[in-house]
Amino acid sequence: MGIWFKKSEASTAAHTAPPSAQVSAEHTFNAHDIRNIVSSLSLLADQLTLSHDPHARQVGDRIGRASDRLIEMTGRAITAFGPGAEVFTLKRVLDDVEAIVSQAATPGVALSFFADDDIQLGPDNHEDIGGLTPGSASPNATHIEQEGVYVDNFKLVSEGVFLERETHALLAGAPYPARRPEKNIADLKAHVAANAKGVVELLKMVDHFGLDVVRAYMGHVQDNAEESVRRLLSKLPDGAFRVEMDQGCHVEVKITVDQANRTAKVDFTGTSPVQPDNFNAPMPVTRAATLYVFRVMVDAPIPMNAGCLKPIELIVPENSLLSPKYPAAVMSGNVETSQIVTNCLFAALKAMGPSQGTMNNLVFGDDVYQYYETICSGSPAGPGFDGTSGVHVHMTNTRLTDPEILELRYPVVLEEFSIRRGSGGRGQWCAGDGTRRRIRFLRNMKLTLLSSYRTVPPFGLAGGDTGQCGENWVRRNNGTLEPIKGCDETTLEIGEEVVLHTPTGGGFGPTSARSS
Repeated sequence: MGIWFKKSEASTAAHTAPPSAQVSAEHTFNAHDIRNIVSSLSLLADQLTLSHDPHARQVGDRIGRASDRLIEMTGRAITAFGPGAEVFTLKRVLDDVEAIVSQAATPGVALSFFADDDIQLGPDNHEDIGGLTPGSASPNATHIEQEGVYVDNFKLVSEGVFLERETHALLAGAPYPARRPEKNIADLKAHVAANAKGVVELLKMVDHFGLDVVRAYMGHVQDNAEESVRRLLSKLPDGAFRVEMDQGCHVEVKITVDQANRTAKVDFTGTSPVQPDNFNAPMPVTRAATLYVFRVMVDAPIPMNAGCLKPIELIVPENSLLSPKYPAAVMSGNVETSQIVTNCLFAALKAMGPSQGTMNNLVFGDDVYQYYETICSGSPAGPGFDGTSGVHVHMTNTRLTDPEILELRYPVVLEEFSIRRGSGGRGQWCAGDGTRRRIRFLRNMKLTLLSSYRTVPPFGLAGGDTGQCGENWVRRNNGTLEPIKGCDETTLEIGEEVVLHTPTGGGFGPTSARSS
């Protein structure tokens, strides 16, 4: 049978949902078991997920959010459909649409993660899902629905049939509808196919190794990750740090380590309250950043999985910047505040200096074209190493679209993408240099920027110098360079350019200690 998770008063992944009709649970699951299931499935990410955007979030963010997505379903009602039914549910988190797949296992195999069904969750990044501006990334959004179509557990496929009419109505009928619902639907069909492939691969694995072996090794991988983090904690000191943001708010963390019991408490008490803008970061983003940081701290080739968090107690105050509630806007929280949280954690651990602390989200579009990219700077410096210039790191550890593909598919010309030599923060160990990017438009377009560290420079660590602030301009057709804010939107006419300088991380250690 298939299963369908219905709405309840459980919190959503983006924030706590508005109250919905009460439902009685026919079946409930232990949250710890659910997190283990998602962590295990994440090991098969190549088969389970398909991202249609080359700028998909860093894998730690995916796994952390996936884990919370199934945990939120604990206690929700489960409605059974007929034999052989395939049921997909959707949730939109920022510009990601996440599909949960329920597919009856082969008789006798009993791949029974839930009610004899195998469950998969695969995020799919859409370049536009509605909202105030093309690309669904408006800096002016103050309500979640201004960031795109709000989807909460929508039935996408029934009895093997894609519900295209209903899906189109959902995408086109929202207060701020999708601009090209037919493209979203095409992406969703590919998404469904990718998840179906995941079902096939899981069953092939079970057929080859046996269900008991597959389950055992899913547990072994997590147990190994947990033990690896515990070994780290046995020698890790306490730490604390606070990072100021351009918006006047801050992220604060205190890490308390119990070396004897090999556990740690990561406490974000003291972080700013929920903000009126869209820099609020959903709780799964903070969980994902924490998972990512502790995985990086482990000096061993272990897969990213939720076992890394088992020895970690995470405390995030409610109604804070890192735990907003409906209807708070959250777009910049995922792409910007996530970087701040990561920098803050690494600094508290004294492991490395900051990255640029932003994804430099550049979005342009109209009713025909929508495009979204993140722009790299240099990597951080740390004890014993300089940073690398012009490379994506941390929560934006992905590739840019190739220039030839960009210019083939969109009415733009990439005029320049270069390294700004000498721009990295100085210290005993220097941060990597930032980049300069210029794009000229061949069609009138709406431009949106979501970026940070335009007024507050990235900090230095252990006596290192601060990095450089980023800068944004539009070169108008009359030759003037018009400065634009870190979070801003404007319209570019044919022939005009956007010019962006990325910020750079601060140095690590005093410059006077740097050897020649």
